[in-house]
Amino acid sequence: MIIDGFWHLIELSVVALGIGIVNIALLLVLMYSYWKTYEEVKSDFTIGLIIFSMLLLFQNVISVIFAALQFTIPGPPPGPEINHARLPLTLINIVQLIALIILFKLTRR
Repeated sequence: MIIDGFWHLIELSVVALGIGIVNIALLLVLMYSYWKTYEEVKSDFTIGLIIFSMLLLFQNVISVIFAALQFTIPGPPPGPEINHARLPLTLINIVQLIALIILFKLTRR
């Protein structure tokens, strides 16, 4: 039972890590696109988009670091998964991934 729970935690950490890396890649592409737009139009709104993207990038880098750290901590933590950061971290990353995909599609139009 403990071993099965341990593998579940590892799988959830891998999902959180993977989604975080995809979020970082999307944010880098968005920031590049916003920078190119700023060079053309010099808009305050575009600067706001760049700053917004930078802050989300910072959050995702921290998220990926913490997800990666889960692989260095020996053994699963005691108690149910809902009391630990893996499930909320994964859910937050999934929601953010959906939002970034929508933003990416709108930016590319």
